[in-house]
Amino acid sequence: MESLQDRTSRVYRITYETFSKFSNKLNRCTSLPEVAQVSVRFLKYLLNFHLFRISVNQAGSYLVYCQCNARGEFDVIPKENLLPHELQILEDKIPVRSEKIPNQLSKNITETNLISPALWCWTFTKMDVDFTVSLIADENKAFDVGDIEMLKLISDSFQAKFQEIYLKEELDSKNKSLLQALDIIKNQNKKINQIVENQKQTIANRTK
Repeated sequence: MESLQDRTSRVYRITYETFSKFSNKLNRCTSLPEVAQVSVRFLKYLLNFHLFRISVNQAGSYLVYCQCNARGEFDVIPKENLLPHELQILEDKIPVRSEKIPNQLSKNITETNLISPALWCWTFTKMDVDFTVSLIADENKAFDVGDIEMLKLISDSFQAKFQEIYLKEELDSKNKSLLQALDIIKNQNKKINQIVENQKQTIANRTK
């Protein structure tokens, strides 16, 4: 008969093997839709939740990913449009556990028979980038303090991937702007050369 210690060890091993697969798949993502697909596939095996939301600072605005009802959606919002508990935790850095579920989140959950639901929220800073993580769980999908280590690993993975995609898009945008500027310079130089040639031709005609 399997002992409690052996059972616990087996559960941890399976969980971290799943996280390794999740992390490897996430590393291969090159776009936000791909991130959502990977998250919807793996996150349910790593955490118990009805709703998972991460909001990452990107140059003052926040990239928000929310997963609920086996769907993942992204949005970009200004800081002032973050949820009240997110703004509060960014200010005081105090983790949240509350039975008061924001309507902006609860309305997204199709499961109506939640038993003693709770909102959990944390804020982290990585590579000078602040972000918040919110999670709604209940007795049917229970979350407790022992799951926080895994949540941190998942959150760090998301934040790193979001920053990678954001910086790549920013670089692509700058390169596109640079190419457009070079095209403008080329066209201007072409016009200038044409004017110079016209002037040379005019002078040549007048001095015949």
